[in-house]
Amino acid sequence: MEKEVLETSLHWTEYFKAIGPTIIALFVAYIAYQQWRVSKDTFREKMFDRRMTVFEKVSDAIALVIRDGGASAPDGKQVHFSELGTAWHTSKFLFGKEVSDYIWDFRDRLIKVRYHEETMAHTRIEGPQEEYQSHVSQKHALLNEIFKHEQDKAYAIFSQYLAFKR
Repeated sequence: MEKEVLETSLHWTEYFKAIGPTIIALFVAYIAYQQWRVSKDTFREKMFDRRMTVFEKVSDAIALVIRDGGASAPDGKQVHFSELGTAWHTSKFLFGKEVSDYIWDFRDRLIKVRYHEETMAHTRIEGPQEEYQSHVSQKHALLNEIFKHEQDKAYAIFSQYLAFKR
């Protein structure tokens, strides 16, 4: 009778043969899941970098306008409209319509500012130099008033796309 019990009981290696493939499959599934997560995080990081580049171009243009009171500075530095155009084209693929529309509107307003700067540069205002300086100061104050909240507005529009969360 004892001999029959021993012959009918399975050896531990038989259990391992039965459970082994399942354990290996679970391990392989875990590794695949981890690779998927790493791939997803890598994609998010690349999107973040590309989006941040667009945001930085817009932010730099805003900073230049606020700092110098126009689309060009006395030191010759200018807002590069081609960079804003590139940012606008790129934004159509990286962001929602709201961001693309914002960049287009901002670029359009800067082009108008640049046009008025060029007009003022070629127009001689009659009268004393003090009047001309006063006119230029008023123009700068008006532009600062128009663009003073632009950085906050840009941040609010871009912020939903510049979060690196899981």
